[in-house]
Amino acid sequence: MNEEGKPVTRRQFLEMVGAAGGAAAVYETMVALNLLATPPAYAGAPDTSGSPGAGKSVLVLGAGVAGLTAAYRLRQAGYAVTVVEASDRIGGRNFTVSTAATDQRNVIHQTGRTDQTCRFSGDPSTQYFEAGCGRIPYHHVALLELCRELNVALEPYIMETRANRFQTDSAFDAKAVENRRVANDTRGYIAELLAKAINRQCLDQELTVSERASLLSLLSTFGDISDKSDPPYAYKGSTRSGYVKDAGVTSPGRMPPPLSLKELLTSEFWKHRFYQPEDYLWQATLFHPVGGMRKIIDALVAAVGRDHIQTRLPVTRIQNGRRKVTVWFADKSQREADYCFSTIPLPLLGPLMDKKSFQPAFVKAVGSVEFAKTCKVGWQAAERFWENLRTAQDANGPQIFGGISWINHPITQMWYPSSGYFSKGPAILTGAYNYDSPGNPVATTFGELSLEQRLEVGLQGGERLHPDFRQYVPVATGLSIAWQQVPYIGGGWAEWDRTNPSHKEAYRRLLRPDQRFTVGGDQVSYLPGWQEGAVLSAYHAVELIMGRTALRAEAEQEVLEAPHSGSVTGAY
Repeated sequence: MNEEGKPVTRRQFLEMVGAAGGAAAVYETMVALNLLATPPAYAGAPDTSGSPGAGKSVLVLGAGVAGLTAAYRLRQAGYAVTVVEASDRIGGRNFTVSTAATDQRNVIHQTGRTDQTCRFSGDPSTQYFEAGCGRIPYHHVALLELCRELNVALEPYIMETRANRFQTDSAFDAKAVENRRVANDTRGYIAELLAKAINRQCLDQELTVSERASLLSLLSTFGDISDKSDPPYAYKGSTRSGYVKDAGVTSPGRMPPPLSLKELLTSEFWKHRFYQPEDYLWQATLFHPVGGMRKIIDALVAAVGRDHIQTRLPVTRIQNGRRKVTVWFADKSQREADYCFSTIPLPLLGPLMDKKSFQPAFVKAVGSVEFAKTCKVGWQAAERFWENLRTAQDANGPQIFGGISWINHPITQMWYPSSGYFSKGPAILTGAYNYDSPGNPVATTFGELSLEQRLEVGLQGGERLHPDFRQYVPVATGLSIAWQQVPYIGGGWAEWDRTNPSHKEAYRRLLRPDQRFTVGGDQVSYLPGWQEGAVLSAYHAVELIMGRTALRAEAEQEVLEAPHSGSVTGAY
């Protein structure tokens, strides 16, 4: 019953559950009420047994992770599959750049920019730049299982070390400070302030006497404070923040002074992704293929068969039908297939569709979302200077072994390699990875710069984190990519906005095929920008084509939300 004593409909009940507990609560409620037509979680790759595709054909548009994964599973099911890629490179946003020229992976193409050919020295199996996706979370089960099935060797990707740095011009004399100092000094001050509040009886109404004692004990460990200090529980620094010079035999070591609370607050470090490693998608352990993300593409291409993949063949027109889908290409050729699975980025797909042959709601859904702007810079440093153990003055060196340094600057972040520690010779740094966020179009502005200007900005950001950066990083081998300028891709990920009602409607519609035509890729998943989303979307499409899964129950469709791209890509 509602407040007026009237019966509540099932839909109204689900809407109230959603308002109180979000989509997860709705999902669990619908499971309990037997309203779902799909399993509650990923339960493995599609069942392709029994050759359900015998005598049928599928045309896959796009040779990225989603397209290749779908082609692999569809061929297992007995379908005749052809994958068509518009560009000269297989892989989509899985793009490992090196001097290895396989499928033009040594060249970065951008509309309105000169092509960049990789000039890294050394072995391309270790000297490579991940221009696109760069890590795999441990809970991306579908992708990890696919890697295991295809024998793609993985190694840890280090998301954070306490030796990583944070820099802003607004605090700390504009000098880069170690992650451990920012993190632990902040904890110390928070613990001190909360302990003061307890001792001043500010929380007596919220906590019992025993609970206050327990919380003080927790704060002592949490912030490394003590009731034995003068005054009690004052934060006066911690060995957790490290040493300028380590302890030895005749010296107890020398700690840096604690950063002041005033400067920590002035720096606003938390607004610059400092705590991103705490978010679920970036929590340890993450993985990376040995030899680069290209190894996933190589394995999929081998599984599909290179002769089933055609490149340099842009689509010019798509006509849908009840029994066939017909696609025209830039070379004036055309192909028919029983089914078509498109991973073409949605903003680029709309103009290619013969609108009369598609349902208006489907056309509208395809045109509802844009792609995000995002840029990267890749450097080949002459040596691994960030790993130096000591300085010339015999103090502690940077001692950075993997992880990310964050900075209030257009480069946003710097990635250090997660392997090859202590090796001699060159190594690759991701010297920038930025994206637009509300009120801060950093990737838009960065992408509009010339290639030379982008690299100069990258050097300037590098110098803020490491003052001697230019000494080790030659500009001649630097690379830059703005994904919004990459032909046939046009951005980093689908920019879904959960607060936009039209996005909710569009997303729900895109999960269903229009006659024989289905769209997919990470752009049609709750993980835009992640390869896991691409794999899961491919599996969803394969099951639809095979007819072995029911569509989600209509009751669930009514409450299904759009993805929230900002939260799963870090661009918030």
